[in-house]
Amino acid sequence: MIRALLCDLDDTLFDHAGATRDALAVVQATDAALAGWTLDEFDRRHRVVLEHLHTRVLADEYSVDDARVVRFQRLLADAGELAPDPDRLERLSWAYRHAYEAAW
Repeated sequence: MIRALLCDLDDTLFDHAGATRDALAVVQATDAALAGWTLDEFDRRHRVVLEHLHTRVLADEYSVDDARVVRFQRLLADAGELAPDPDRLERLSWAYRHAYEAAW
């Protein structure tokens, strides 16, 4: 009898890093403030913010969707956009999510 099955989806069975880079490239192409970085730099910055917010999601401080919006708010702040429009943040957040899913 099988009692448990463990699968490592992040970058073993599923190319999370590749899907993330593809999604970041889409987002970067849609927003001039984020286009000031190379894709490598954008990806590096994104990983730092994502890791920090991931712990906050696990602590139930943010929902996954809210954390994604905050992620792009922080990235835009790093790019010099200190008060981005909430609609812009939503658009970036969902553009990322849809491109990430499409890259699966």
